[in-house]
Amino acid sequence: MTIVTPVTAACWILSEVTWGAVMHKSIPAICTAFILFGCALVDREKLAQEAQTSMIGMTKEQALTCMGPPNNKDAEGATEVWSYPSGGPAYVSNKGVVATETRLCTTNLTMTAGRVSQVTYLSPYGAPLPSNADECAYALRICMKH
Repeated sequence: MTIVTPVTAACWILSEVTWGAVMHKSIPAICTAFILFGCALVDREKLAQEAQTSMIGMTKEQALTCMGPPNNKDAEGATEVWSYPSGGPAYVSNKGVVATETRLCTTNLTMTAGRVSQVTYLSPYGAPLPSNADECAYALRICMKH
């Protein structure tokens, strides 16, 4: 039994289309690009999902070391929420953190008693995003390497 993924299906369709010798020679490159994009997307989804458990218990100092200073910080009593923009056109700061001009996600680290107690993701409109929101992974990738 052959498992057909969207990437495989797209490659089969491209290989069946006859666009001449030049385009036919480009099909392997196009398929490779599809596969690499698909792998990167899956890796980012997995990273965002894993961060919600593996970052729990991290100290403020550890979070600052790998995430850098938050874009926004809110506090109520002993609880703080550190916010980091993620996704969109990006550049890497001196801490290795991806900062963006156009954010597609806000990654919130909730700090309780000086430690990360929750990692959540919000859309640009403030709606919760799923735990595998790949656009949120950019801000987390340095911390997840530790």
